[in-house]
Amino acid sequence: MSETAKMLRMVTHEHSPRKGGAGMVAEQLAMAVARQGRNVSVWAQENAILPDEAVGESKYSLFAVPGVKGSRNPSCLFKMARVIVAEREGFSGATVHVVEPAAMEVFFYLQLLGIRPWRHLVLTLHGSEIRRWRSNPVTGQLFRRLAKVADCVHVLSGYNAREILSWIPELAPKLMIGFGVPNTGSVVLNRDYGRCSMAGRKVLLCVGRIHPRKGQLYLIECVEGLPESYKNRVQLRFVGQVVKDDYGVKVSQAAERCGCPVVFSGGVSSDELLRAYCEADLFAMTSVPVGDSVEGLGLVYLEASRNGLPVLANRTGGVGDAVLEGETGLLSEVGDQDGFRRNLMRLIDDEELCARLGDAGRRHVDLHTWDKVAARLYDFSGVESHPLPSACQKKRI
Repeated sequence: MSETAKMLRMVTHEHSPRKGGAGMVAEQLAMAVARQGRNVSVWAQENAILPDEAVGESKYSLFAVPGVKGSRNPSCLFKMARVIVAEREGFSGATVHVVEPAAMEVFFYLQLLGIRPWRHLVLTLHGSEIRRWRSNPVTGQLFRRLAKVADCVHVLSGYNAREILSWIPELAPKLMIGFGVPNTGSVVLNRDYGRCSMAGRKVLLCVGRIHPRKGQLYLIECVEGLPESYKNRVQLRFVGQVVKDDYGVKVSQAAERCGCPVVFSGGVSSDELLRAYCEADLFAMTSVPVGDSVEGLGLVYLEASRNGLPVLANRTGGVGDAVLEGETGLLSEVGDQDGFRRNLMRLIDDEELCARLGDAGRRHVDLHTWDKVAARLYDFSGVESHPLPSACQKKRI
C-alpha cells in the first residue's frame, strides 16, 4: 500500500475555536488516529486552530481553508470544493472522512460533477441533517447517491441509526454506531457528593452553546418553578457561547426573574471547563426539538459523566444513548417541567443517589472511547475498492 493510501483526510466546516458536537467529533477522531501513528490531516474553516489537547502524539495536521466561514453558505461550499479539487491527487489516494453536514454538502456537488476524490469514503451523520435532507427532494437524492458509494456511514447513536434506516434501509450493511467521550485530559477524580459547592447551594451546571435546541430557557423555567425551599438550595451556571443573540436576551431576562443565582461563564478554555465540572454538584441540559433540529446524542452528557456528575436531561433524540435512565442520570419527557423538577429535587435531597449515578456514569463512559471508534472506523485492511470493511457491518462500539 502506498503512503498516500495510508493517509486519512478529514473535512469539516466546524473545528476549534468553534465549539460544537460536530467539531468535537472531528477533533477527537483526528487525535485518536494520530495516537495510532497514522498520517492524519483535517481541512476546516479559515479560523481553525488546534484544540488545547492536540499535543505530543495527539497532534495532527490542520489546514484552515481561506474564505470558508464554517457555514452551509454556497460561497463556503464552493471555496472548500475548490481547494479539494486543487488537492485532488492527495485526496484521491487517501481515506476521506466527511465529518459534518456542511462538508458533506460539498461532496454532494463534487460527486454531481463526476469528481470522486477518495480511495475510501466515510460519512458521519449527527442527527438533524437527516430530517432536513430527507424533506428536500434534491438534497435527499444527492445524499442517497453519496451514501451509496461510501464505504461506511457512521452515526453517533441508536436514534440516528433508526432515523437513517427508516429512510434508506439499504444502508444497514455499511452502518456503524460509535461514539466516544471528549478527551479533556484531566478529570475530577474524587467528588464529595455531600458538600455544597457555593454558599450552601448545589451548583447545577449546564454546558453547551446558548441556543434554543439546547434548552437553557426551558431549564431556567424549570428551576424558577421549584418550591422556595429547593430554590434556595441551588445555583445555576451556564458555560457556552451565545450563538443566537435574540435567544440569549430571552435567557438573560429569564435568569433575572429566576429567583436563584444564575452565572453565565461564556466560552471557556479546557482548563476552565474542567474547573467548572469540579465546582459543580449536578449537571443538566434540557435539550428540546426545534423544528427538524434534534439532539443526536449530546457529548456534554458523557463529559459530565466522565467527571462523576449525576445528569438530568430530557428524553429526546439520541439523549438516551448518552444518559442511561436510572443508571447514570434521570430523564423526563420534553414539556414535563414538573417531572424535571421532581428529578432535580430528588438529587438535591439524595446524596447517595447522586453518588451512585455519578459512579455509574464513569463506568459507562469508560466503555466508549474515540480510540476504540477510530480503530474500527478506518479499518480497511484488505479492501481494494467498495466491498465493505468488517468495521462497518452494523457494529456498535
